[in-house]
Amino acid sequence: MMTRTRTNRPAARQQYIGVILGVLALCVAVGELHAKTPTAAEFPGLIANFKPFDTYVCGNSISVDGTVVFDSDASKKACSLLGVEARILSFEENKQFLCLTAQSPKSSKFVRRVILIKPSILIVDDVASGGALRWRLSSRKAATCANGQLLFAGENEKLVCSTLWPAKAAPSWTVAKQGKQCSVEIKPTGEDKAVRCLNVLSVSATQAKAAPIPIKTTITNKGGVIKLTVTVKDNTYRFELPAPGTDAGTIEVASADDKLAIQPRPLPAGVLPHGPEGMKMIERWDRSYRKGKRIPWNNDLPAAPVLQEAVKTKTIKPCRTVVLGCGSGSNAIFLAKKGFDVTAVDVAPSALGIAMANAKKAGVKVRWVLSDVLKLPDLKQYDLIFDRGCYHHVRYVDPAGFAASLRQLMRPGARCFILSCNRDKAPGIREKMIRDDFSEQFDFEWLRKVKIHVGKDGKHKIDAWSVMLRQKGKKKES
Repeated sequence: MMTRTRTNRPAARQQYIGVILGVLALCVAVGELHAKTPTAAEFPGLIANFKPFDTYVCGNSISVDGTVVFDSDASKKACSLLGVEARILSFEENKQFLCLTAQSPKSSKFVRRVILIKPSILIVDDVASGGALRWRLSSRKAATCANGQLLFAGENEKLVCSTLWPAKAAPSWTVAKQGKQCSVEIKPTGEDKAVRCLNVLSVSATQAKAAPIPIKTTITNKGGVIKLTVTVKDNTYRFELPAPGTDAGTIEVASADDKLAIQPRPLPAGVLPHGPEGMKMIERWDRSYRKGKRIPWNNDLPAAPVLQEAVKTKTIKPCRTVVLGCGSGSNAIFLAKKGFDVTAVDVAPSALGIAMANAKKAGVKVRWVLSDVLKLPDLKQYDLIFDRGCYHHVRYVDPAGFAASLRQLMRPGARCFILSCNRDKAPGIREKMIRDDFSEQFDFEWLRKVKIHVGKDGKHKIDAWSVMLRQKGKKKES
């Protein structure tokens, strides 16, 4: 039996408090992990977007060597091709298309990429590891199989499902149970046990007065990157698709009237702001970069002069670097030219399209990531973070979230170099705000006043801050 004495109460109380704090810390960590990987149930717009396909398909399941790793059921308040419990790794929706990647809640061995060309063409790109993959569809209407395609006929329209990959000796669908259970099996080849399956589903009219819309597809695979072209009417969609879960890939749209044209740019790597308000926010940033508009915060300088000086004086040296809010890429490209290994992040798709073209012209390699800095994908950690113009906007939305993103990106001993306008409102920050936002979790190497160059020729200078942070409690790795 424990004897309670006056002398052991403080120790017991301290131990008890320590346990409680430990549990709270664990809860916070689990909460942060869940926040990074929301479920499909948290995206109500998915059901509406998948409605044309749910008329025909009511369920989809994937098994690997006989074990089900993914399944969906439209009756469970989910879309027919995405289970309500699927973990959403990336997500983007705009007026022309929707793109997401999802991981099975049952197994990390299965990842699905879905691209919807609105309103009625669906690309489903799957990768499973561990053995033979069986792709099953449950349908509301009977299906027929011909030339490797499934056909579901309605009164005024039809759904066609085509397996485009594997391209050689494409597997044939098996139809059973009154034509409402359809399956196709794909076996691994060679030493690689991973299996990839890409299907395209399209809904088109069959009424005499509404001629069916012809859809043409071409597909090639080079080094594991599928190049897929889908042509509908006068619009051609070109995709470069690495295996789902490895990299985001790119999209390009050619339009005869130029109204729907999209220059080559990345697909989403993280979960972008979504829903009506989220789409408006992205559009607000993105439209500044479209149709040759002069971008107010850009100039013709190759990089921020303060950044150039830091490189010249070897205040920062070539290392693994991530640039936040990279815009059209001048700072990221400058660092890449100087030998830095650069990843660059922005939430504006068109900005990254311009940045990709600028990097290609400059002959440098940068990894471009389309993501919200407050909901970053699982990126490797970096030695240096550079930010010119992101923090002084984002901190007005979620300063704690921005600091958490920095910690997520920084390896032990890493530094964060921030250039921010010196003013009372966005875009801008005062000294007290900077210290309030970072003092608890970071040490300041410096916080000093500088001038940053803005305007077309960069001759106009405004008051700004130069900040160098190092994360507390982390020693530099040897």
